[in-house]
Amino acid sequence: MDFSPSRTNIPEERLVRVGITGASTSNPTRRAGAGVTVTRTAAGVLKYSFNENPGTFVEIGGHSFGADTPSGVKGYTISRDTFVAPSGSTDAYIEVSMWDASNNAVDLTNVQYLDITFVFSTTPNID
Repeated sequence: MDFSPSRTNIPEERLVRVGITGASTSNPTRRAGAGVTVTRTAAGVLKYSFNENPGTFVEIGGHSFGADTPSGVKGYTISRDTFVAPSGSTDAYIEVSMWDASNNAVDLTNVQYLDITFVFSTTPNID
């Protein structure tokens, strides 16, 4: 199988993909995403910390929820906070909030999953 490189208007685009399994009110289990630490900071709020400088934040490139019973995450969505760049010994991070179909903050259980892609650029000026 031949793969074609993706085309993008973001210079030196870098994707950071992270997959987690929920743990209710505890920190989720990271299934994928080396170099990223995920902690629960409040009801429905996950803090994604990047162990190395990922670059200039562009966007969340996509996300999907999953569950052992898929209807268990029907209507779930996310919203993000402001990306905080690394400073001194503090890692870069961004907080992501999860919402159910009724717009209530929601924690994922151990049979629910969130896969998310963060898009960065290693070029400071992305215009």
